[in-house]
Amino acid sequence: MSPLSSIGLHYSFTPLRAIPNDLDESIELNWAALLLFPPGHSLRSSSLNNLALGLCDRFTQRGIPSDLDESIKLYQAALLLRPPSVFLDR
Repeated sequence: MSPLSSIGLHYSFTPLRAIPNDLDESIELNWAALLLFPPGHSLRSSSLNNLALGLCDRFTQRGIPSDLDESIKLYQAALLLRPPSVFLDR
C-alpha cells in the first residue's frame, strides 16, 4: 500500500473523531493514491476500495447523493479486479 493510500485509509477509519475537513482530505489523498496505481497494477483494487470507503463515509455523514453514486461505481470497479472467490463456486 502506498503512503498516500495509507494516510487516506487512516482518516476514513476514524470518522467519529475526524472533523469534516479530515474526511475531505482523506478522499483527496485516496484520489491521489489511485493515480499511482494505473489499470493493471496489483494494488489498484485496494486503492479503489479505499476511495470508495471514504466516499461512503462522507455520504453517511453529509448525505451527498453523488458520493454514494461514486462509491458504488468504485466498489464495482474494485470487485471486477479481484479474482473470483472459491466460495462462490460452491
